[in-house]
Amino acid sequence: MTRSRTLILALVATLAGCTAGTIPVEDEDGAPELPFDDDVTTDDDSAAGDDDSSVADDDSASDDDSASDDDSTPTGDDDTTGGYTDADGDGRTSLIDCNDNDASIHPEAVDDTCDGVDQDCDGVDANDADTGDEGMPSPTSPCGGVDEDADGYLNIDGDGTTVDCDDEDATIHPGATEADNGIDDNCDGEIDEGFEPEPDLDMDDDGSPDDADCDDQDADIYPGAPEIPDDGIDQDCNGTDLIDVDCDGYTLVADCDDEDVNVHPGAAETDNGIDDDCDGVIDEGFDADADDLDDDGWTVAEGDCDDSDPEVNPSASESDAGIDDEDNDCDGEVDEVFQVSIEVEYESLNTLALSYQLYWDADQLGDGWDETVTVSNSLVVGDLLMTSDWGDISDACGIRMNVSAGDPASSWLCAGDAVDTSVEVDVWFDGSWYDETDLEIWSAGGGSCSAVIVASPDADCQV
Repeated sequence: MTRSRTLILALVATLAGCTAGTIPVEDEDGAPELPFDDDVTTDDDSAAGDDDSSVADDDSASDDDSASDDDSTPTGDDDTTGGYTDADGDGRTSLIDCNDNDASIHPEAVDDTCDGVDQDCDGVDANDADTGDEGMPSPTSPCGGVDEDADGYLNIDGDGTTVDCDDEDATIHPGATEADNGIDDNCDGEIDEGFEPEPDLDMDDDGSPDDADCDDQDADIYPGAPEIPDDGIDQDCNGTDLIDVDCDGYTLVADCDDEDVNVHPGAAETDNGIDDDCDGVIDEGFDADADDLDDDGWTVAEGDCDDSDPEVNPSASESDAGIDDEDNDCDGEVDEVFQVSIEVEYESLNTLALSYQLYWDADQLGDGWDETVTVSNSLVVGDLLMTSDWGDISDACGIRMNVSAGDPASSWLCAGDAVDTSVEVDVWFDGSWYDETDLEIWSAGGGSCSAVIVASPDADCQV
């Protein structure tokens, strides 16, 4: 700019000594020299007339200006010659365009405030105070972010959104060229897009790639490899070594007592009340001598179907044991004395009345209650339907029920065609358990309804 001003002053001085009305011709293009043109005799414009109109123009021999040229620097210009390019087509070449891959970024662009991007190529984001060297952004910014690597991108924008995903590396920022280096160079959330991924390596040739193999330098170590106990090495890559406390050759994975060297899979079973061979059965094969291992008065030879449980034997009461999914009396049937168990639990003490109806066809619903059970000052109301009273109901569809709370009743388990979800319901019906989530609603009309457990898949049973 200093040189340009000097030329202008010299030109003005020269013109001042010229004859009035005469414009000297010193330009080699043959056109009259304009007062504000600072071309010198070395100007290489070859057009019929020089079209530079800016007093700041300092054309040199390497300039190829045209009508659209706006050079203002002493060397080079923004035309497509001289080795510079305009990749984004915004009319500014890479000489002055700080991001030639984005047409919205160039020296004449409007810089958006606090977005973490230097749109106008002045080295700072709008409202980012320039307190460093000329053209370099400040390390701190009133926009809320910083630009530690001075690449023109803040680490965050004014909204706290990440802009520069690595503000310690000036080669990494939005708009950077992605390279095949395992890094997100252009901060678009993808790594090495456009490049073929490298194949997984298997350095020890054990068939397991390095990203899964916990030691890719040892072919004996890989996921699924045989584990050697107590060697301090995780051969199968599961995160731990197997431990064999009693050193009997079996770890806790299979050893049912890893503190007794005589107890492990394959050990000889002895008559000692212990499962020596870890097969889940105690002293199998030792009932021939009439041992009564559980001291319930019954041996296996006499019909004890579980000689490790004194509550299980041919004289035990199935009904006393309750519904426990076991053959307590060793008759080959489980809970056969029961047909239905109903238990309904409320959150507070009250007078509760349970009414229920067994049904064999949906058309029977609403024909009346079979039984009603009432309790006072209780949280729970229920009933047991015994086989001795009801016979075999395995072919029944299910059971309809309702519960009233209060005296007089002020709420119901089912009312207004909806079930009170605060009430817990447990129903055992012919060997299967149901709860409040299994209840279906049978509507009697007018908002009156009942809760139904449908135990059969038959079409005639559906509510």
